Amino acid sequence: HAQQEIFGVIEARRISRPAAPGNVKTLAKAGGAAQLGRPSVDGNRVVYARAKRRSNKIVKQSLGSGRKAIVRRSVTVGLSNPSLGGKDLLYVRHERRRDLLKLARLAGGEGRTLISKRHGTLWSTALTKKRAYVTAISGTAPRQKILSAKR
Repeated sequence: HAQQEIFGVIEARRISRPAAPGNVKTLAKAGGAAQLGRPSVDGNRVVYARAKRRSNKIVKQSLGSGRKAIVRRSVTVGLSNPSLGGKDLLYVRHERRRDLLKLARLAGGEGRTLISKRHGTLWSTALTKKRAYVTAISGTAPRQKILSAKR
């Protein structure tokens, strides 16, 4: 069989002792039409988005055990740019006519829409104890602006 070309890889290594870091561990790979989003780390957990032609998902993975769980999945909308903060998950939901910044419990549920944008794209996210942040990109000569919303 033909080998699939790998375009995206997420790797991690233990850095609790910087002078002697641990071995590199591959967490996820994507090739063909699949894409991986940038990871977000909180303690020993990492979340990242994985997009394929017919499905989008946000995956949570334990850096210790390597155990994976799909925390959000869709076959109709895009899911991207997750950030972790304790028991909360911040992510962007790309619908046909708008992008939504969503804050939800990591364990599940629809959550709340913090920001809705009809023009342009919501992109990178960050989460603090009091606020959620997202980069908004708009225009044909792209302009970026960081938006924030109270949690």
